[in-house]
Amino acid sequence: MFLPLVTAVLGLASGTAHAQSPFMWGVGPTIGTIAYPGQYPNRWPKLSENDAAVLSDDVGDNRRLTSLDAVGGDAQVGARGVIYFNSSWRGAVRTHLFALGQNFNNLDVTFEVDKIIFKESKFGAYAGAGLGFGSMKFGAEDSDAELKLNTYLLRGQVGGIYRLKKAAIEAGFFLQPVFPGLQTYTAADGTEAQIAGLLSLGEAGGGGGYWNFGLEATVYFGDFIPPKKKKSKKKGKKRK
Repeated sequence: MFLPLVTAVLGLASGTAHAQSPFMWGVGPTIGTIAYPGQYPNRWPKLSENDAAVLSDDVGDNRRLTSLDAVGGDAQVGARGVIYFNSSWRGAVRTHLFALGQNFNNLDVTFEVDKIIFKESKFGAYAGAGLGFGSMKFGAEDSDAELKLNTYLLRGQVGGIYRLKKAAIEAGFFLQPVFPGLQTYTAADGTEAQIAGLLSLGEAGGGGGYWNFGLEATVYFGDFIPPKKKKSKKKGKKRK
């Protein structure tokens, strides 16, 4: 269901940027992992003073949550589609559909633009940026406690790509600042606490450190044959 959506969105972007058919395009599965922090997130959000008093067994110093499991050794699986506007620029839509991490799940969508910074025959390198949104859920191994939150993210990325005629393989690094929106913590006994997003700290609680750095690889299927350059026709002068 998602792949047709990727193709449709990229097709619309291509039509806006260029009246002709795509320069090159591809859609395929992607898998990534968070390399830093090793235990994700790097900082849990904190509860308000009132909620911390009620859920005293679930918080530690500075009213921060301690009842959930940080994630290590995760893998995020999804899909990515790219469309080349020309030999130097391309647009992309990426999604992480689910995460292979204990007591953790992540769903997000990002819209990206990449600059091709190196190209030589079948090889190339890129650098790009993106904006996106999504949601996360953290749990605990020994209880039913969980934290759900909406997320808004930026993304920077660099990597390399190897192109065949109808497929391509891509691998690279990403840096992803993730900003929490509304967060909902549910304790093991069912008690709920609403936790504000990034911009509400102080007595009301909130925050959390969700940015991450990682590695990702994608296999594309599509058309990676650059169009041939049209030869200009020169008209000769007619002799009188």
